[in-house]
Amino acid sequence: MKNPDHKGKLSIICAVYNGGIYFRELLDALLRQTRKDFQLIIVDDGSTDETQCHLEQCKEGFQEIQILCNETNHGVSFSRNRGIERVTGQYLVFLDADDFIEDNFVESIYSGIASCKQEWNILYFEIRKFYNDNLESTRKFKNKNKNTINNKEEIYRNLLDERYLGGYLVNKVFRYSVIQNAKIAFDEDVLISEDELFCLKYIKASRDERAYKINVIYYYRQHSYSTTSRLSIKKILSMLQARDFAAELLKGTDAYKLAIRQAFVAKIYASFYVSDRKISKLELVKKIAILLDKHIKLNDKACYLIYIISYRLAKKIYFRNKMIGE
Repeated sequence: MKNPDHKGKLSIICAVYNGGIYFRELLDALLRQTRKDFQLIIVDDGSTDETQCHLEQCKEGFQEIQILCNETNHGVSFSRNRGIERVTGQYLVFLDADDFIEDNFVESIYSGIASCKQEWNILYFEIRKFYNDNLESTRKFKNKNKNTINNKEEIYRNLLDERYLGGYLVNKVFRYSVIQNAKIAFDEDVLISEDELFCLKYIKASRDERAYKINVIYYYRQHSYSTTSRLSIKKILSMLQARDFAAELLKGTDAYKLAIRQAFVAKIYASFYVSDRKISKLELVKKIAILLDKHIKLNDKACYLIYIISYRLAKKIYFRNKMIGE
C-alpha cells in the first residue's frame, strides 16, 4: 500500500449503498466546498438504485475522485477497507452517505489541523443530529469533552462513552500513516460497533497521546424508524462479539473495567432478543453493582433492576415496540 507524497492533503472516504436522494445531497455539498484540494473516494457497495447515475453526473466536478464499485453488497466495513487502500492523503475523514456537511467542511478541517501546534493522534469535532429532511430539528449531542485530551487512557474512556468523544467514525480526523503502518482495518465480521473498534485500534497504534477538538460541525441524519426495529439475531450476536473485542483490546489499560461493564450490558440487552442468551438471576445479582456506575444511564439502571424482579416485565416495559428479524 503506497502513500505518495501529498503532504498535508485530506482524503475523504464515503461508502454508499442505495444512497438515493440523500447521497446526491451529500455529493452536491462536496461539490460546493470552499476548498477543493482533497481526495474523494466513493465505494459503491453494489447499489441497485440511482447511486451510479448521481456519481456519473457529478464526478467531473472534483479535482481528484476515485469511484470503486463492488459487484454485490459486501457491507460498509468491506467497502471502507477498499477505500483505505486508495488513500493518497496525509489525513483521513470518513463520511456516511446519508449525512450532511456544510460548504466549508473541508476548509474548516484544514484550518483545524493548522491550528494544532503540537503533535496529535486524533482530532475530533462536533456532531449535530437531525431527523430525515428537517435540518431545523438539529440538536447537539451531549458532549462533555474538553478541547484537549492529553493521554491515551483518557481517550480510550472517552471513546467508550457517547456522552464524551464516543466511538463515532464521522467526527474524527485520522492520520493515514498510523493506519498504514499498523495495517488497521475494519473487522468485516462485526456488524455493529465496527466504528468504535476501528477507533480503539487506531488509538492503540498511535505514538502520540493527544486529541484536540477542532471547530467543525458534522450533521448526522437520524431516520424516523428506530435502529433497534431493524435488529437481527445476527446483528445482536455481532454486538456481543464487538464488546468482547473492545475489552480484549483494552486489557492492561485503565479503561478495561469500563469495557468489561459494557460487554455485560450488551449481554443483558441481547437476552431480551435471544432466548438462549438470557442471564441467570444469580449472575445478574452478582454484577448489578457494576452496573450502578456513572457510565450507565439512569434509564438502563431501572431496566436492569426490573429485570431482577421480572424478566417478562422488563421486556414488556422496555422492548414492547421492538421487532426483530431473522
